[in-house]
Amino acid sequence: MSRHSLFGLTLAAAGALFLTPDALFMRLSQMPGFQMVAWRGLIMGTVMVLAWVLFSRDRGGDLKRLQSGAGLTVIVCQVFNSTLFCLGIASAPVAMVLIGVAAVPVFSALLSRVGLGEPTSMATWAAMAAVMAGIAVAVSDGTGAGMELDLRALTGAGFGLAVALVLALNFVTLRARPGLPILLVIGLGAWGRG
Repeated sequence: MSRHSLFGLTLAAAGALFLTPDALFMRLSQMPGFQMVAWRGLIMGTVMVLAWVLFSRDRGGDLKRLQSGAGLTVIVCQVFNSTLFCLGIASAPVAMVLIGVAAVPVFSALLSRVGLGEPTSMATWAAMAAVMAGIAVAVSDGTGAGMELDLRALTGAGFGLAVALVLALNFVTLRARPGLPILLVIGLGAWGRG
């Protein structure tokens, strides 16, 4: 099935539009990081697993596919993804966490090259360099007096980059194993952190 070239761009824009207010509401909750992890895990896991129960056409097959290495990888990635995201939002500037998370395509391209043997174009390498340079500028103090680092900004970018790495591993694994029951593995990963 062929999709229009704007499909990916539209999907990415929609994801950013949903993620930004979510992160701000998380900060407004003023919950400590691990409390946020527990509540989000419980709610998200319940919603995803219930959706799987309602929409799955092959629950037995889904449970078998879940027991694969790829299924366990996605569950573990989801645990780390959500835990690191919540801890980052609770302890660092929201914008810096989101800037770090924006590196998902960079890590996805690298992991696709290493894990799936997909070629990476020169334009992609140039975009990766630009993203990393942008993150470096964003975590500097911005005074022009050299590249002194703002520790809170650096912490946020670090959490965001860690989220980007595990999210990219999640995407590459799901792409390599399209038969995995996404709702179930994401839901179980969410419960695993709750």
